[in-house]
Amino acid sequence: RTTHMSMTSGADFGSLVFATPDTVDGVVASFVCTRATPPDVAALLDLAHKLLRTSVVHYEFAALAAEKSLQALERALRLRFGAGDRTTFEKLIDQAAKEGLVSSEDEDLMDAGRHIRNFFAHPATSPALPLVTVTGMLGNSHRLIGVLFPDEEKNPTEPR
Repeated sequence: RTTHMSMTSGADFGSLVFATPDTVDGVVASFVCTRATPPDVAALLDLAHKLLRTSVVHYEFAALAAEKSLQALERALRLRFGAGDRTTFEKLIDQAAKEGLVSSEDEDLMDAGRHIRNFFAHPATSPALPLVTVTGMLGNSHRLIGVLFPDEEKNPTEPR
């Protein structure tokens, strides 16, 4: 039942490792995380991490982790642009692209995430996703949120 869930991306995303709570923690620790990330967005990312960690034992939680990471991305876009709840996720993605904040590849990636988020919001059944896929989704959400809320530039050799 969980064979397809027992592997996840390594911290370098070029390798696969056996999924344990500790390896998931190590991979998530390698994700982009800026100090400028708003607290409520960071809280959603933290919840996504906890769900991903738990999905090692309860694989159904991986889909919930993906959903929370996509909600974090949508919230980050709303905060970045000062948009209210009535502005669609699609319009927020378009605005990020029009303002040159994201590449066309990242715009496509966010749009695919929007479709997945919509599927989660209106499911016909209980969604399940492989852990390796969800790990990549969380990594991309972290990276894109880092683009929206970068830290002020310091000497790149200085530790955080």
